Formats: sequence, structure tokens, C-alpha cells
Amino acid sequence: MNDELNSYDALLTRFRAKQEELEEAGQHPYLYAVLDRGGLTSPERHNLGKLAELEGVSLYAGSGLDSLEAAGPVLLAMPDMRDIGPLTYTDFSNGDSPVERFVSLLSLAKQHAARVTWIWTPHEADALVQHLQTLLHARLGIDGDDAWFFFYYPSHLKVLHGQLPEKTRRYVFGPIYAWWTLGVEGDLVELTGEGSEVPRACDVLFIPADVAAAIHREAMPAQVHAWLGQTRLNPEAGRSYNAQLAEIVPLIERAHGYGLSRLMDLATFVVYGLRYRVDYDLHPQIVAAVADTVSKNEPLATAYRHVTVDVWLELAQSAQQREQVRRERERYDELKKVGHIRLPCRIANASGKSLRTVYFDLHGRVGAARQYLGAAIDDGVILQKGSLLSPLPGDKLVLHWDDLEVLPTGGILRVPRDHEITVEGELPSDDHSGLLEVRFEQYVQRVVVHRNGMSLHDAGTEP
Repeated sequence: MNDELNSYDALLTRFRAKQEELEEAGQHPYLYAVLDRGGLTSPERHNLGKLAELEGVSLYAGSGLDSLEAAGPVLLAMPDMRDIGPLTYTDFSNGDSPVERFVSLLSLAKQHAARVTWIWTPHEADALVQHLQTLLHARLGIDGDDAWFFFYYPSHLKVLHGQLPEKTRRYVFGPIYAWWTLGVEGDLVELTGEGSEVPRACDVLFIPADVAAAIHREAMPAQVHAWLGQTRLNPEAGRSYNAQLAEIVPLIERAHGYGLSRLMDLATFVVYGLRYRVDYDLHPQIVAAVADTVSKNEPLATAYRHVTVDVWLELAQSAQQREQVRRERERYDELKKVGHIRLPCRIANASGKSLRTVYFDLHGRVGAARQYLGAAIDDGVILQKGSLLSPLPGDKLVLHWDDLEVLPTGGILRVPRDHEITVEGELPSDDHSGLLEVRFEQYVQRVVVHRNGMSLHDAGTEP
């Protein structure tokens, strides 16, 4: 519960900061949530509680479409964010506070990104809705047809903001300061506007053919998800919508990369991807089957039926291993962005000399904390240290120490040394394993990241 509270508090901090930013700039923003009531499931309505029944301003108000006006998207006024401080458990005591109502919307969006978005605007609800209603009827340049246009879906908004001609983009987004959505990973996405006056309404919003095609492509994961639900072929049915979409999106991107575009072909590619996991499509027979589908314009399901049984068996047996490789690759990519990993450390001195003031710096990391290994490490000593910041295997550090040399006169000379070293080894499998070993030998120094925690006891040889 504490982690969940912290995640909500981090998002609410972003909302508070945005309001303060706009207020300091001399703006007086309204904040609205756009809640898509029509698609709410019974559990979602239950979790929203009274919020699902609040009377907001419907995007279809006065349209004559009574069913959509009653159940379609609605604009809900949000409280002044400056009145919401850091969250505590007492904020959830009465079940109907402004804080709890707002957090319930955040919770819904974290489970299903298309359910809730937020608009910062200088306009009151009625004026904003009048503008948004002009976007509900669009002419799609891809086929020239007029259509009811669900522009408020996050996938549509992303494409419209990024790809509409500038004049049309300013018409759509001009009257807002920002339109906020959550990504399927829970990240906050901001689509900016100018906070301008509501423009004169256009007769029909024109969507150029390339933008219409991009919207169709961006919305394809949601269509495949819906198809999987209708056919009961979704093995991830117990997970949230966002979590399922996070699995589907990269599979569809790969399928598009092969030239697949039809819904059924994309759905087939995804079904097998969910079953046989990451990189299943790199098997030579699967590569050939996909290529045949594209070149012959035949269904992918037909091509997959020609793949031999032993291939599917091999893919099933190797699925867990490939999934582990993927997780390690993603973890390494994330760690590369950070530039280091925290590991327990083992220092072994087999140099034949006593060492003093031993530490290392992370190579090229200006301002990074110096990592101290020991004030005095005599020859033949092995030390265990707590967690230190370690470069990743393949990266470098600069090791510093002082040698103690006995002079013929019997005195002791302290000689400063430093050596740039490339870190050897393998990345640990998770945050709770692994070991950084620093070895001083007679003519060389080595730094090794050991993969497994067991290396804490047996890494290297005794000096």
C-alpha cells in the first residue's frame, strides 16, 4: 500500500507543480478530467463509487444522441491542486473527499489508460465542451468519409498532436494549456497547447490521409486486445488493461516491421507471441512464414499451420529462457542509462605490499561520489565491504591507492598510484545478487563483477 500511495503522490505532485507554474505565469487555469463512462466495467464503476454518478458536462450534450449523452465521455471539474498536500492514509477516511475522488481517477487511468485524461485550460466547462464537440465529427482523408471521431482516446490525441498540419493542430489544441494522459507504463504524457481563445467552429474537422492512417495504426493494439477478449484467446485476461496492452504493443510494432497490417494477421502474430514469448518470430521457419504472408498476401494463420510441430515445441521449451534473456537485456539497458549498479564489495590484496587510502572513482562521472575501499589493507588481507556504486561490466573506473615501500635506511616511503581499469565480468541477474571484486596482484589490478551472490564466498583465489 505504501508504494501505491507514493506513486499516486508523485503524480499529484506533478499536478500541483503544473498549477503553480500556470499561476506564476499569470494564468488562472481550470482543470478537468475527461471520464469515458460508456466503457466502464462493473468493477471499475464500483471502484469509482459516487464519482461515476457525478453530473459533469457531457461531450455529447445537446447533440441529440441521448444514449451517448447519458453514457459517453463527460467533463468533470477537478479541485484546486494547491489544496491537496502530500497524501496520507487519513485522506481516505470518509470515502468521498476531493482527494480520494481524484485518486480514484488516477487509479482508473493506471489500470486502463483510455478511461481518463486531464485538460488544463483557461475556459469554463461549457465553452470548452462547445469547442470539443466540433472535433467529434471528422472527415477522414484516408477514405473521405465523415465519421463520429473518438478524438479523446489517448492514442488518437498523441497522433493528432504530433502529426496534424500546424493550422489544424492549433485549432484542436489551441484553447488548452495542456492535455495530460497516462501511458500504459504509468508515465505522464503532456500534449501542450497555447491557452488561446476558443476559435470559430469549423464545419467538419478534416484529418489528412497520413494522419488518419497513423491513428489507425496507433489504435491497432486496442483493437487486437478487443479481438482477443471476444475470441477468449487472451492468456493474460486476469491482468489490467494497461498491463495487457504493454505486452501487445511491442508485438504489434514487430509485426508492422515485417509488413503485416491486417487486423487478423496482427492478432495472429500477437496470439502466438503471447504464447511463445519474446523473439519467437526470429526462428527461421517463423521468419519464412511471415515473409510468405507478406509476399503472397495470404493469412498469417494459414502460413503458421505449415510450421512443423517440432518448431512450436522447441519454442515452447525455450520460452522461459528467452524471457529471461529479454529481462536481462532490458535491465542492462536501464542500468546503462543510470551508469552504475550498487553491489557488495570484496577487496583482496595479493600485491606483496601494504596499501593505504584505497578508493576508486567512476570513470567520466563528474560529481559522482568517491567509493572508499579501505584506509589500510595489508598484504594477504581480504576485506568485505557493504554496498558500493560499481560501474557496469565493460565500463571503466579509476583505482587509487598508496603503496608502502621500505627504504634501505629502514624508513617507509608512501607512493601514490592510480590506474584506469576496465571492469570485467557479467551483470548480476537481479538487484539482490552479485558481487564487485577488486584484486591487487603483484603486477596488475583487476576489477570483476560476479553474477551470483555465491561469489561473495568464492570469488577469485585466496592471496
